[in-house]
Amino acid sequence: MIFHDGFACRRLDITAEGLSGRGPVPLNMKTICLPRVTLLGWALLTATANASGQQEQSWLWKAGGVELKLPSTWQEISPSLLRGKVSALGVSADHVYGAQTSKAGDDLTYPYLLVTIKNGGRLTDWQLPQMEHSIRQTVEKNGSQLGRYAWKDGALWVEVTTGGVKFMNVMLPTEKGLATLSFYSTAEEFALWQRVFEQIGSSVHLQPPLARQWSLMDNATIGPFLKSLGHVDAAIIRSCLAAGLLALAIVWFVRWRAKAKR
Repeated sequence: MIFHDGFACRRLDITAEGLSGRGPVPLNMKTICLPRVTLLGWALLTATANASGQQEQSWLWKAGGVELKLPSTWQEISPSLLRGKVSALGVSADHVYGAQTSKAGDDLTYPYLLVTIKNGGRLTDWQLPQMEHSIRQTVEKNGSQLGRYAWKDGALWVEVTTGGVKFMNVMLPTEKGLATLSFYSTAEEFALWQRVFEQIGSSVHLQPPLARQWSLMDNATIGPFLKSLGHVDAAIIRSCLAAGLLALAIVWFVRWRAKAKR
């Protein structure tokens, strides 16, 4: 036993003789201070816990039927401020919600987030590629630069740069139309905020009645056929379906009777 810096330390022999306890401990064996190792371990655990706590500090924000988690340093933009800014652009503010950093105060400054909900009709799965094509055309027509473009967790992520502003759209098909999260920042600072934007976008969850439900219309084969019947009177469609079900029931009954007679 030796003493080093006021802590009790011991020499560990990792040779075969040392482990068996039959041989002497070499004098040149490295000294390991167990109390220091313990303190270092606790320090690392504390630092990791603090880092995790900082990452998890958020609050639940509900924007219409869209639910997401915002950092504790973000706040909701007042409806009056948002209404004035959005109306100036000629856009209806009925289904637009906003959030930004608490440092922004009572003004709309970068970075900020706008949540837009459009209930223009449900998009089927086989119609989504058409939406992608439309987005590309719109971006190119406006002379903007299209960046990252990919589907992730049921949402379309699009990055666009126009002038000195760069924004990221997270577009989620809903049961009634489309919900879009638009993250705005200056082009220079976008990289600094990108991780925050992605964390917020990944936390989004649609609530009823916006939550998307399974539909037969999503089938790439049946959906277009049913959509083509949209101009046909609903009563006629119901009559055809009823006749088809009745025919199937008759066929099943005939087969059942034939098996019963055997």
